[in-house]
Amino acid sequence: MMQQRRLATDEALPLNAALIVIDVQEAFSHPKWGERNNLEAEKNIAALIATWRRTKRPVIHIRHISRTPGSLFALDAPSSVLKAGVAPTHGERVIQKFENSAFSDTDLEQRLRDASIAHVVIVGLTTDHCVSTTTRMAANLGFMTILVADATATRIAHWPPRSTLHGAIDARRQHRESSRRIRDDRRYGRALGAGRR
Repeated sequence: MMQQRRLATDEALPLNAALIVIDVQEAFSHPKWGERNNLEAEKNIAALIATWRRTKRPVIHIRHISRTPGSLFALDAPSSVLKAGVAPTHGERVIQKFENSAFSDTDLEQRLRDASIAHVVIVGLTTDHCVSTTTRMAANLGFMTILVADATATRIAHWPPRSTLHGAIDARRQHRESSRRIRDDRRYGRALGAGRR
């Protein structure tokens, strides 16, 4: 079992370390996605957001938008909105993305550079897709990157994709393996626990 150190925001992070909250949208509550691990993820994300707000650190929300008509993530779909418990407030920035990485075809990198932000802490949905991709790209771009593993979650994965013929990977295992790969490969930052009080 993966052992993780707790994240304490007043411990080692600079005052401008950005919390990047990825795709915490109502669409992921739809039953079509199947079993999910870590039902406490949103609560842990909300606790981190509260800490960032209290310490006046920047919070950036990412919202995935699908170009596919009828998608749960379509711009005009009610399910594409950010979940109320982690929704932006106090003028926090919301960046819309169309790809897995929050850095692809968005101004996220430029905004971070303009604000002289070198440290990013990443949370959200889902661990093995947009969260993992964004975490790896952040590290590739030279940001000091932390993934908060218990403030992310994923769903059951079928192989091949969208097939039940060859079995499925349990959501907990999928989440654990995605977090472990980031933790073990130092090029891609660290995977820590939220340390929610």
